[in-house]
Amino acid sequence: MKLFRHPCTMAGRLFRADSGSVAVQFGLMLPVMFTMLFGIMEMGRLGFTQMALQHAAEEATRYAIVREGQITPSEIEDFAATKLTGVLNRDTAVITATAPIDPVTGTSLISVAVNYRFEFILPFIPPGSMDLIGDSSGFIAFPPVLPN
Repeated sequence: MKLFRHPCTMAGRLFRADSGSVAVQFGLMLPVMFTMLFGIMEMGRLGFTQMALQHAAEEATRYAIVREGQITPSEIEDFAATKLTGVLNRDTAVITATAPIDPVTGTSLISVAVNYRFEFILPFIPPGSMDLIGDSSGFIAFPPVLPN
């Protein structure tokens, strides 16, 4: 039995030991994996919100076209607000609708824009918030009014 071991053999055994390496690797990779997971979730929310804004603008434009000039821009904006399904803070969305009728040609170009400030849930995503826009436009040609 040896009471004294050479320092080189002890250091060699220390470098070959791997009893806690899995825990250390897990500890180093866990923040990276959570960042990737939550980043993917935030990008999914961002894409979903953008599509919801675009859908609301397109539905409001379609709603106005079907009514052929019998509707006011404020009614178009109210309808677009009801179509913002899945958007977290619906009340912060700014909806702008224009439907001017050209008296010379008897046509109307309807445009609906939905602006929304998207707030990231995670604090470490760099911009913190982002402006999203959904817009749509449609053209209406009214039939000429014949005199009686």
